[in-house]
Amino acid sequence: MTKLSAQIIAGILILFAVIFIVQRIKINKFDNIRQLQAVELSTLKDSVLTITTKNGQLVSKVQSVEVENGNLKESLEIAGFDIKELKQENVKWRKINNALKIEMQSTGSVSTGVADTIRIETNAEGKTDTIYYSRVSNWSNDYMSLFNGKVEKGNLLFDYRYYNKFEILQTVTRKGTIVSVKFEDPKSKTISANSITVSHKTKWYQKWWFWGAAGLTGGILIAK
Repeated sequence: MTKLSAQIIAGILILFAVIFIVQRIKINKFDNIRQLQAVELSTLKDSVLTITTKNGQLVSKVQSVEVENGNLKESLEIAGFDIKELKQENVKWRKINNALKIEMQSTGSVSTGVADTIRIETNAEGKTDTIYYSRVSNWSNDYMSLFNGKVEKGNLLFDYRYYNKFEILQTVTRKGTIVSVKFEDPKSKTISANSITVSHKTKWYQKWWFWGAAGLTGGILIAK
């Protein structure tokens, strides 16, 4: 092989390497835009599928959007996560693999007894005041509990406690990742949700700059 032939081949290899690098950069940029647009659409469009089981439980299925690690910060911000708050909560956002934001709603009705009663109070001067009010009986459905209720001066006052156990399961399918959320309270319902799954990092020998550098190096060595 003559030196001129080697230089021509090297030039062709270098040209192909440059074209490959430019195209790879454009493709990566397009992929990043596409991933962020997918996250934005998942926050705007209600993609929650609610299924009622035979036991009356509600299971919500959310299609998870996959993004690369480099788009994680912007994806979290688009989905409504506050990076500063995550830091305050001691969450290292750079190491997040999955992020799920969900809004839950539980509705029902309450029926409980009311009894008129009085309370006598003594102030610092030794005078007594009689306060008339209505005592509200405690109520609970095993999930929502109302207690210490009373009607006083036209206001309904009570303490409350809400308990609801839930499970989160992630399933990987050919079409993507699906996150299933199941609540123990049969009246609980997911009204909105979005999920982000971070894809594994591309290995160094699969990156565009590795093959671009290999092509450039090969062209330079052949030209010598």
